[in-house]
Amino acid sequence: MKPSQMPGYIYQKAFGTRSFFYVGGTRKGELGKQYMDGQMFVEVYLPEKIRQPYPIIFFHGAGQTNINWLITPDGRKGWADYFVEQGYTVYLAEQPSRGRSAYHYTPDNPLIYHDLDDLRERFTSDQGSWLQAAKHDQWPGYGEEDEKAIFEQFARSQVEYLPDNKRSQELVLACMEELLSITGSAILLTHSQAGPFGWNTLDRYPELVKGIVALEPSGPPFSNNLSKPVALNYGISELPLHFLPEIEKPEDFKLELLPAPEKRAVGWLDYEGNP
Repeated sequence: MKPSQMPGYIYQKAFGTRSFFYVGGTRKGELGKQYMDGQMFVEVYLPEKIRQPYPIIFFHGAGQTNINWLITPDGRKGWADYFVEQGYTVYLAEQPSRGRSAYHYTPDNPLIYHDLDDLRERFTSDQGSWLQAAKHDQWPGYGEEDEKAIFEQFARSQVEYLPDNKRSQELVLACMEELLSITGSAILLTHSQAGPFGWNTLDRYPELVKGIVALEPSGPPFSNNLSKPVALNYGISELPLHFLPEIEKPEDFKLELLPAPEKRAVGWLDYEGNP
């Protein structure tokens, strides 16, 4: 098949150098049956001339892999190429126990996946349960064969993932010291389920995080339960974050339900003023 006939985006060599490596991970298992667990695969794309002072570290969301950043399901250029063209060094981190970051099964460490109908409603439909879904216009419809094929490409790219968001955050944070020792000061770009990765890393390594771009970060803050004013997490993370005044446990937050303008959404607010 000729390159022009292949599905997907045809790369025009936006980058000068491409590499990859792994960070993190620990040795587990009994003697003679040991394996590495918790390591994180990282792809690197360097422009032919670095024109930006800080690299960008990308983190994909639930059910996704680094493919997210390389190409769109309908074959357009991905964000990795775009930012390399702007002179950024780009690091694409694949979450531990996902994709090329090996997963090892244990009974208390299962995987889940997106049901295809749920996938369509969550990611591609303007008929979702959130009121803002009606404004969604970034995906084509499904009336034509080529439009169905685009969704098929997207569906084929999905993989299993850990159901425990707190565990995913712990695994990524355990890898960040080594990754930041390689990248130096960096900008973090997170999507969806990966939103807390940025806040956790900033909280742990504030001197090395120069900015966070959070795309559709997971939420709403504190709780999805809009009937009970009890914090289930640390607002924007399942892992503890530093607050002033200090918070020892989620139950210490004093919450108030705050309606959004035009009744588009509601969410919890800590009314004692903790940032």
